[in-house]
This record gives sequence, C-alpha cells and structure tokens, in this order.
Amino acid sequence: MRGRPCGRKRTFVVDMQGRLWMADVDTANRADGTLAVPLVLGILWRVGERLEKVFGDQAYNGVFAAELAQ
Repeated sequence: MRGRPCGRKRTFVVDMQGRLWMADVDTANRADGTLAVPLVLGILWRVGERLEKVFGDQAYNGVFAAELAQ
C-alpha cells in the first residue's frame, strides 16, 4: 500500500450563491492549494476583471495564494 494514493479529493469552485463553476476529482495525497490553482486559472478567462475576492481556508495560503497574487 505504500506510495499508492488512498482515496479521492474533490475540489469545487462556487460563487457566493453556491452555484458550481468548476469541479475536479484527484488523488487525496496532493495538497489542496496545488489542486485549486488550475481550477481558478481555468475560470479566470470567464470572470476577468469581475473577480474581486477569493475565499478559502488555511490549506490555500501557500502555493494557491502566491499564484493568485501574480
């Protein structure tokens, strides 16, 4: 069992009303922040300048926050 992923992690991007914009299922052995980067970058072309805030918990402070700051 060592080295094999054990489970699935589901990542969702929703708006303030809870409407689903994007979803992804990946292996559970990856960090939340690195999984969310391609999802948000995938919707940036839709929202453009209208995107004002992004909410997330502590798991999204590292790689994810740095990518959005660029």
